[in-house]
Amino acid sequence: TTTTYLEGVVFGELLEEDMPIQLWTGSHLASDQEMRLVGKHHLWVDALIVAVRQKKGTEQSHADRMVVDVAFLSQQSTTTTDKQQEEEDVDEETLEKSVPLRRIRIVLGANDEKIPKTLEEARIMAMGGEEQQTTTTGEETVDEATGFTGWSTVSVKKTTVRQELKEERARLREARKEAAAKAEREQKAAEFRRMEETKVAN
Repeated sequence: TTTTYLEGVVFGELLEEDMPIQLWTGSHLASDQEMRLVGKHHLWVDALIVAVRQKKGTEQSHADRMVVDVAFLSQQSTTTTDKQQEEEDVDEETLEKSVPLRRIRIVLGANDEKIPKTLEEARIMAMGGEEQQTTTTGEETVDEATGFTGWSTVSVKKTTVRQELKEERARLREARKEAAAKAEREQKAAEFRRMEETKVAN
């Protein structure tokens, strides 16, 4: 079976927290063509998006402004305490911040609810989740006011269930953040009141 990859630069709008992706671990100077070579496949490792952020700066394109923080397993060599002092490889979770989108790709159809199953769905999601299409029907109509004939048009709005779920997840994340911030404010207020009460008591 053929695997289709969605390049981060083109499909950056799909990226969100906790999404499984692949991260390029080869040279940062590698060209886009080199990164696509079959012989370089081993330099792409499975990773998980921790955060999607906007980079500060004057970059013009949306892809250049967006960066992601990713977590992935990397092999670290450690020396054992045996007499032979052997080295063994241990997988350790690594967090890399501010990764540019050109080093990110999505495996189309991967077994995750956040990832689109078809290229058409991915394309619509990359455009913001919906697409407006206007088609001309085969029925000729007559404008009663002018008497002129014309063709009727039908406007179809395409959207995806996956996009609606993505927006719902974003709302839930925002609500959790707001709840956490509110709880922190209330805790600080309670601590301040206790301090004030202590001062009065003394």
